[in-house]
Amino acid sequence: MSQVKQYILAFLLLYGVYVFAQQDAAQDINALTQTISFHIGQAELDVGRGNYFIAEENLQKALDIAEQIDDKKSKGKIHTKIAKIHFTLGKYERAIS
Repeated sequence: MSQVKQYILAFLLLYGVYVFAQQDAAQDINALTQTISFHIGQAELDVGRGNYFIAEENLQKALDIAEQIDDKKSKGKIHTKIAKIHFTLGKYERAIS
């Protein structure tokens, strides 16, 4: 095989790996976003049942993931829900901090 063909083949292989890796990263972010939504949904169910401490744990899990991927919209939503739980429990200082 000529030198040019080897370079072209190497380029195509490396380019394919690069494109595939970027698609995996996008899919990972989508999976993490779905996990955040799942934890928020679970927290909402727990609040409805009166399980405020479990709801706060689920929201904390969601917040950790949101901070990991720097999802500002989800972080704001989660902080609001945590504050509402603290307010409901009478922890007013924690609700406003």
